[in-house]
Formats: sequence, structure tokens, C-alpha cells
Amino acid sequence: MIRIDPKIWNKLITNPKIKIGKQSVRNAISKIRSENPALTMNASAHVFAQKYGFSLMKQLKQEDRAALQHMRITPSAEMSPVYTRKKLPLRPNVQPVEFESPHHKKAIQNSNGYVFSYILENTLRDTILEVYGNDTKWWMDPHIVKDDTRRYAEKIKEREANYPWVNERGNHPLYYVGLPELFGIIKHNWKDFKVRFKNLNQLEAWMTDGVPIRNQIAHHIPIGKTELGDINRITTKIVRIVKRDKTQSK
Repeated sequence: MIRIDPKIWNKLITNPKIKIGKQSVRNAISKIRSENPALTMNASAHVFAQKYGFSLMKQLKQEDRAALQHMRITPSAEMSPVYTRKKLPLRPNVQPVEFESPHHKKAIQNSNGYVFSYILENTLRDTILEVYGNDTKWWMDPHIVKDDTRRYAEKIKEREANYPWVNERGNHPLYYVGLPELFGIIKHNWKDFKVRFKNLNQLEAWMTDGVPIRNQIAHHIPIGKTELGDINRITTKIVRIVKRDKTQSK
């Protein structure tokens, strides 16, 4: 049986962040390796440690470090290549230490969906600002931004003004609207965005699927694997479109 280096094992189980039994630790490391056959046991131990907020990298041998390059991301957590190169952590190291909660597992799954929702919403926001600029003159034009969208942004900003200790969302009213309003601006001004997105019906279909998932995540309603996969795919496709448009525009 392949074993973990004794020095690595001792450093792992003596870390105060590990609050589960030795057998549970062994089972968790074995599960990581079974899901990632290219990993060594020592590399799997390092991946396990990372989930608890510390590193065993200094204790790894060269072959263990090389094995980490083959670490697979599970299908439910796949991201566009634009973002995987940054090695964005898809699972936060949030472990309640003073209590146990039946909501913990769902919270972790929702957090993965939040990553894609955040990227999706800000990709559309960046795209609009690239087309119209950072000034607010266009925002005040009723031919570009509908009155109800503008009023919604003003309402949110006024509400948040009651909490002066919280940072402002941004230096433009566009930061005070969400995914439905952002898509609404794009659809309302399709002549300015059709060169980039090409197919309004397709984009609208993605938004029809994506907005309800985004709302569930924003209001802490548990999402399932199907919804997580959907928001992943929608985000990936839109990011690819935007990236390709920027590349061809150079």
C-alpha cells in the first residue's frame, strides 16, 4: 500500500486547523487521489491541507510537485480557460469551527455558482462600459437606458447611502444594477452590441436560463448540480464570445 511520507503525515495531523480524526483524514486523502489518479499520496495530502487553509508544499518532493500539475478540476467546477490560468479557487476554505450546520454543504455548492455568476455579470457590465464609456452622459439618455432601470439604480444607491461604512459599489450607476438590467440595456441597444454577440435570440435564451439561477444564488437559495452546470456553461460561452471579439478587434 502506498503511504504518505511520515514527516508530511505528522505535520498534517498536528495542524490545529484539522479537527477531524486520523481515519477521516486518511479517507479524505484517498478520495482525492482516487479522483485524481496522477497525484501521489503526498500531493493528495497537500491538496487536502489546502482545503483547510495551509500548505505542505515545502515538504513535497519534486515528483510530488510535478504530479500537482495534473490535478483535475471536477466537471461541475470547470471554468473557461480565461480564468483557470489564474488558478481561481473554486471552493472557499470556510469551515465553521464553533458550530455545525446542515447548510454547510449547500453553501459550498452555491459558492461555486457565485463565482460564475460574478464573472457573468461583470463581463456584461465591462462590455457595456467599453461600448459607451465611463462617463454618465449616456446613462442619462432615455434612448439608451430606460427610465425604470435608471430609477432602480438610484433606489439601490439611496438605500445603501444609509450605510456609510460600506464601500460604494463603483464610480458609475451601472454598478447598481444586476444581470437582468444589464441584459436589458444590451437588448434595448442591440445595434450597438450585435457585432459582438451576433445572435440576440441565443443571448436572450442564455439570460432566460441564467437570471433565475443568479437570483437563487444572490438570495441564498440552494442550487443543484444542474443549475451549477448551467451557470457554468452560460458564463463560459459568453466569456468566449467577448474574448474572441477583443482578439479580433486588435
